[in-house]
Amino acid sequence: MKIDKKYYGILIAGLAAIFWGLSDTMSDALIKLEHLDSDLLVSSKMLFAGFVLIVYSYFKSGRKKTFGILTNKKDAAHLLVFLIFGMMLMQLAYYKTMSYSDAPTATILQFTSPIFVVIWIAIATKTWPRRTDVIGLAFALLGTFLIVTQGNISSITIGSKALVWGIVASVTSALSILLPGKLLKNYGSMIVVGWAMFFGGLILNVQHPFWTMPKLSPLGIMMYIFVFFFGTVLAYFMNLASLRYTKASTVSLMDSFEPLAATVASVAFMHLNIGIVEIFGMILIMATAFIMAYGSSKEEPL
Repeated sequence: MKIDKKYYGILIAGLAAIFWGLSDTMSDALIKLEHLDSDLLVSSKMLFAGFVLIVYSYFKSGRKKTFGILTNKKDAAHLLVFLIFGMMLMQLAYYKTMSYSDAPTATILQFTSPIFVVIWIAIATKTWPRRTDVIGLAFALLGTFLIVTQGNISSITIGSKALVWGIVASVTSALSILLPGKLLKNYGSMIVVGWAMFFGGLILNVQHPFWTMPKLSPLGIMMYIFVFFFGTVLAYFMNLASLRYTKASTVSLMDSFEPLAATVASVAFMHLNIGIVEIFGMILIMATAFIMAYGSSKEEPL
């Protein structure tokens, strides 16, 4: 039976988000059980994944387009800003958050990035956000509050370091969406993200070279391969491919499966204990994606 292209796009976008969520939990296990430094995990993963994306772009798009972003001084400078303040800091902040908390908490805090995107666009365009944006942001803020405080502001359950790094992860995640606009239009996502990951990985390898990686157990090696291949390269391929078959708003909606997968995997394999309040907070934040996706199909953009 032939699958409708729209539903095929939804399927692979959902699988990409699930791979990201499972990768989040495995990264958490690598950091806490295999004692792999979070900075070293980021530096090696970005370098290897960036290299694979560039090689793929070279054979798919050709040498001229793949390296054209580096020969144009203005675009190269734009790429540098994006890879430092978007891609590199986002990866570092996310894994720092995870090292001070757990995979679901880090993913949920980063998932609040639409707050900063909507605020920035409202300021830049000097227009009020749409009603659905305001409702979505309210859900995200309330959900984050419940996760951080368990509903009791006098009893904050998340560490200050995790909260600060989580906010940084959210802001830089928003920057990773806002910064590369023109580059993505001119060169495509694969080339821009490939070079950003590769050069970001090179920069981080100066202090955390991949050859200093500790000896991992057989299970640890399998988890690292999953994080690198399924959670980075393949998930990114699938996420991009889904845009060929369905709308970007739908793909964004499917991203809500990432924190859900991370939470389920952490409960199952990392023995994470979460309460009703935190679960409700996660549901509220994941609902933000649905609300904003619905709004984008019903209202004019900002």
